[in-house]
Amino acid sequence: MTTPTLPEKFLAAATFKAVCEINYNDLDKLITEFFTGMTIPNPEWGKKCYESVAYEEWGNDEDHSFDVSKGEKIDEDLIQKAKNGKWEHFSLNDYLNYMCDSGIIPECELIVSVCW
Repeated sequence: MTTPTLPEKFLAAATFKAVCEINYNDLDKLITEFFTGMTIPNPEWGKKCYESVAYEEWGNDEDHSFDVSKGEKIDEDLIQKAKNGKWEHFSLNDYLNYMCDSGIIPECELIVSVCW
């Protein structure tokens, strides 16, 4: 019996998952359509589109990583507000996990790229 090498020990201990990357603007469109049913540009001016840069307070030339997984505890009031086009600040991780539970986004590390 041979002793495992360090790379073999690493592979035995590591967990692998998918890494997905998306531009913030494309993600905003998907989130708006998923929660409100409306596509961008928004034909109903009474409902507001999701804007990750504003709600997460991001700047240009940034990347942000989210661990998206199923079964995370999510505030149902937060989801109901989103369905009415009322977005909460710093709630993107909850929205992503809810979309994962709904089969829209796979379990992954999601990297959101901000560049305009």
